Amino acid sequence: MTLSDLELSNLKDLKGKLDGIYKEEDLFWRQRAKHRWIKNEDLNTQYFHQWATLRRKLNWVHHLNSDFGEVTNINKMTDMFRSYYIRLLGRRRSPLSWWMDIYALIG
Repeated sequence: MTLSDLELSNLKDLKGKLDGIYKEEDLFWRQRAKHRWIKNEDLNTQYFHQWATLRRKLNWVHHLNSDFGEVTNINKMTDMFRSYYIRLLGRRRSPLSWWMDIYALIG
């Protein structure tokens, strides 16, 4: 049985999409693993998955200490982070205001 030109074209497109999906999956695991041995192209994905999961658990912020005690509620912790960085860096400015400041400096 032979395939028509349209079927061959569709098959080629599907193979290209599948290759793209494989590349995205590989990139996902490479970014998630973030370990030196990934440079050696060790393809033991279960091992990488375990390390990435462990890293996520270790890096998770379970609580914050405030003047009022320990905070464990995720929304309150988010507010604490946000207010800390606003105090540290100031409010977010629009990109246009940044360009206006740069123009004022060089203009």
